[in-house]
Amino acid sequence: MIWTLLTVGKDALELGKKTSRIPVLAFDTLKNLSKGRTKINLELTGYEDLLKRAGEMAKNVVLALFACVLFFGACILSSADITPKMPGGQPLLAAAAMVFSVALGIFTVRRMSKK
Repeated sequence: MIWTLLTVGKDALELGKKTSRIPVLAFDTLKNLSKGRTKINLELTGYEDLLKRAGEMAKNVVLALFACVLFFGACILSSADITPKMPGGQPLLAAAAMVFSVALGIFTVRRMSKK
């Protein structure tokens, strides 16, 4: 009983010493904040999956935009007078670009739907 009373007394004394330093620590912290000398260490965890998904979405958007630009370019190119031409009169290069752009668009849509 005396031992526990002695331990409780020591703990209370230690707590009193720590408590008396709170105003000084608060003053120092506020002074450092006002002078802009505060350093905050922040560690973000758990964002690896989110960053990976954002990267995949960015790849899909780039592929889709590339397919659209290629398709519009092929449409403009089909109105040009370029040889060789297909039997319908459309330039072969424009037809190949259209087929490639449609295939790229289908690939991109399938890639996006898998995830």
